[in-house]
Amino acid sequence: MPKHSSQEFKGMVLDFQKHELTAHFVYANLARRAAGKNRSVLKRISKTELEHHNFWKSLSKASVRPDSFAIFRHNLLSRIFGLTFALKLLEKMELAGERKYSKLINSLPKLKKGLELEEAEELKLLRTLSEERLEYVGSIMLGIGDAVVEFTGTLSGLAFALNNTKLIGLAGMIGGIAASLSMASSEYLSKKSEGSLKKNPLKAGIYTGVAYFVVVSLLVLPNFLFENAVIALAGTIINAILVIVVFTYFVSVTREDSFKKRLAETLLVSFGIAVISFLIGIALKAFLNVRV
Repeated sequence: MPKHSSQEFKGMVLDFQKHELTAHFVYANLARRAAGKNRSVLKRISKTELEHHNFWKSLSKASVRPDSFAIFRHNLLSRIFGLTFALKLLEKMELAGERKYSKLINSLPKLKKGLELEEAEELKLLRTLSEERLEYVGSIMLGIGDAVVEFTGTLSGLAFALNNTKLIGLAGMIGGIAASLSMASSEYLSKKSEGSLKKNPLKAGIYTGVAYFVVVSLLVLPNFLFENAVIALAGTIINAILVIVVFTYFVSVTREDSFKKRLAETLLVSFGIAVISFLIGIALKAFLNVRV
């Protein structure tokens, strides 16, 4: 151990050693499922992480076990949200570990420089990875964002205009299918008119339309599960919040944005429109004297 040996230093070494070993297995698992250039890059990073583990092991003189749950979690997240999301999340965990020991690292200039070089090299390799769904994240965002804003508001208005959950659900699904097709065709025509060589207009349209339809289905679902319009509306709002939180977290991680800021903006816009639509529904029901 170097002259800076202390309980804190030993704890840092063992933490970094365990993280590097865990990362080695995460990258190795992802490499097995990847193809082409992505596979070779992931294999290279996996090998590098094992070398880093061996370095820390030479300092700790001890063996550690990888974090099995973290390996499972990243494997699962990569299947659900994609390769880039899982890797960015792993990167954030590594940075969190470095922040935890920042004072100690700053007191060891050679170690600090080594970690910075390691991080820079890893980021350079990670940025060479390509993933289709991330290339079309703008189209997915368009579908999800529009669906949440439009249909949270629409269903809020219908809840008090009709007060019949089955009619609300039916109207919502019909409108949702029509809107999904409209959004898909609009995105297709938009990308085609741009003449972009990077994005396939048909794929962009499909991503937008499918994202829109999936979100609409989740928002409409409570109307087919509950007979009380208020309870169904509460279910719609809960589903909308879940969609917003999950997708905002996905975007903030993959694009390295502020999660809290993006989430606050999205919630404000979405539910601001929902409240306005809710009030319009009540006003129209009273003005037109509709009884359903």
